[in-house]
Order: sequence, then C-alpha cells, then structure tokens
Amino acid sequence: MKSSSVRPITIPVEILALKNAKLPEKLLLAMYAADPKAARLRRALNMTGAGLRKLEDRLIQKKRLTVDGARHMVHIPGLACIGQPDDGHFISDPCATKNEKKVARRVPKTTHTTITPLLVPAELLDIKHLLTSEKLVLACYVSNPSITNECLLATLGLSLSGLKKLKQGLRQKNVLVPSDNGHVVRLPGLVLVRDSEGGHFISESDAAQSGHKVALPAPKLTPAAEIYAEWLRYIKYLRGMRDTQFGELQSYTSKMIRRVENESPDSPEREVALTRMKQKENLYFALQFVYENIPRKHEANYMKLVVNGTPEQLAAFRERVEGMTLAGMPEPKQLGLVTEAIGGVWRK
Repeated sequence: MKSSSVRPITIPVEILALKNAKLPEKLLLAMYAADPKAARLRRALNMTGAGLRKLEDRLIQKKRLTVDGARHMVHIPGLACIGQPDDGHFISDPCATKNEKKVARRVPKTTHTTITPLLVPAELLDIKHLLTSEKLVLACYVSNPSITNECLLATLGLSLSGLKKLKQGLRQKNVLVPSDNGHVVRLPGLVLVRDSEGGHFISESDAAQSGHKVALPAPKLTPAAEIYAEWLRYIKYLRGMRDTQFGELQSYTSKMIRRVENESPDSPEREVALTRMKQKENLYFALQFVYENIPRKHEANYMKLVVNGTPEQLAAFRERVEGMTLAGMPEPKQLGLVTEAIGGVWRK
C-alpha cells in the first residue's frame, strides 16, 4: 500500500472552538500547531499555492498566525501552543496569568455535547478531490460512525443547512454510505477497519487477505478531464522520443483508459474522454501491427492507410486481428487476412 504523503493531524478543542473561523482555517492552524514548519499543506487542504497564501494572510490579519521565516506560530488568546510530533496542544499562558489577564478556554457552549479533539487520518488528508470541510466531516464519522448531527454541529461549528449540504454531497460521491450503525466512510482503494480507537484504513488488497469484507464499491472522485490531460501530456512526451514504438503508446493509453473507468464518476466528459482515448488505442494497435508484420517496402503505404482509417474501421480491424489470434489461426493466414482487411476494406 502506498504510504501517505502527510501525517495524521489532531485538531485541538481550542482550535475547533474558535469563533468566526472556517474549517480550512482550523485545519491549517492545527497543522502549524503540530509543526511550525509543516509542509505538504496544499495537498491536505486541496488548495493551490495562491489559495494557501490567501488563507494564511487571512489568519495573519485575524492575529491567529504569525510568520517568522519558515516557522508559523499559532495564537489563541490566553493560551500557549505546545507542538508535538503528531499534534499540538494548548496550555494556559503563564504570561497572561502574570499580567492578570483572564484566561478563558474557548470551548463551545453546549448542553448535551462534549467536544473532544478531532483526529484527521493521514489517508483523508492525502486524498485529492475532497474539500477540507468534507474531510473533517468524514473524520468525525471515522471516529464515531453513529455520531449525531448535534455533535457534528458543535464539533465543526457548521450551520445545520451547511452540514446537510455537505453530507448530501458526500453520499453522492459514495464516500459516506449510510449503514445500520450510522455511516461508513469509504475511500478509493481503502477500507475502514474498526478498532478500539475508532478505526483505521487499510488497502483493499490487505482487507481481502485479512478476511475483511469489501462490500461497498470504491468511490470515483478523479475528474475524467484530469486523467485525460495527463494522458495527453505523456503521449506528447513519448512521441517526442526517437525510439518510442506504437505498442508503448497503446500500452500507456490502455492503462489510462482503465484509470478513467475505475476512478472517474459518470459524466458527459468521461464518455468523451473514453471515446477519444479508445480511438487512439485502436490506432496505435494497428500501427504497431503494421510495424511488426508488414514488409518494410510496403510499410509506408500501409501506415498511411491506417492513419487515414475511420474510427469504425480501426475498431473492426483490431477486433478481427484479436479474434484470429484467439482462434489460434496460423500466423501466415492471420497476416494474409489482415493485409486483405487493410488493403481492401480501407480502400472503400
């Protein structure tokens, strides 16, 4: 299983209880409380560099954050932050006591709910295509699958309408699935396993080997346009290399098609991406076949025929070649029939 690029973060009660602070601000403060030189923040917060700088500037203006070189210091009135390897916690500031200032722990006023620090697993922080607010809602359900809306509202400081909207979106993405005991969190390629401390994530393969049921389908979060753009960039790079063969282009295209099918949610852009990639896959298949099987003196002419073939002809050609291969036809006969297909059908 691929290791996470970030560490788990515990958001202290004092940060959760901050008034007029949005969830991305609270998570960022918690990360700097744990490590004043924290890195990989953009991944955890799902932000661009410009977005992160804007968020930091807002916290600096609110006097929640100061920057000294590479160090970022978190400020909560009347409290001092003590950083730890995996989290940060706050104690009464002796300077505030010495100056006879009132030291008030900022805890939310609730009558039925006790707020506790919120552990955000590294796997949640590391996942792309989820908003910070969505990650923190999921973290609550990882800790307690039967958590009530009242406790969620008190812990995260959300409005009821905001919470309902977040939960609805998470259900649509299939990362939050209702169950008999509340809700189950499901991440791509990962399975949540319950333990005495709440739960932890393991890979699907490890879950299957250890006997855990993988009953819920994996959610699809990666936009097809993102995978398609990555495919285009690398195909351009491969074609710029002198020794790249068409079979390599086909193999990489096949790999990226599987990624779209496995990782991208249903959408019109997904269908467009798959159609275009499969057409290119068939083209590379035919070009590689010509390169491997057609005599060199005829190769250029057949390559031209392939390039000028329609998507329907390319698909039919590939189907015919693969069908003959599966049927176990002798190679000379295969070559003859395929040559006829290229030179005959494609001349019409």
